[in-house]
Amino acid sequence: MYIFINPGVYISNNLFNDFKNISEQGFEIGNHSATHARLDTMGISGLKREIIDSKNQLENQFGYCYSFAYPFHLSSKFSDQLVSDTHLF
Repeated sequence: MYIFINPGVYISNNLFNDFKNISEQGFEIGNHSATHARLDTMGISGLKREIIDSKNQLENQFGYCYSFAYPFHLSSKFSDQLVSDTHLF
């Protein structure tokens, strides 16, 4: 089972312990971008921050992050490429 989060948002809300407990119960904490931005309107540097940096942050905190869910179900050629290069699902 999966729960998709935005690490740039939950950190400011101090919810790390709740997500850690959920992760320890067998849920994957999946990447939903850093801040839930519209990826279809971003340049490559913004996409890297939203997709890759947030994945790295989730891996550092929870040990792994295999999945990505697009905010607003919107993507672009560049976001699709970054996601397929860095996530399994």
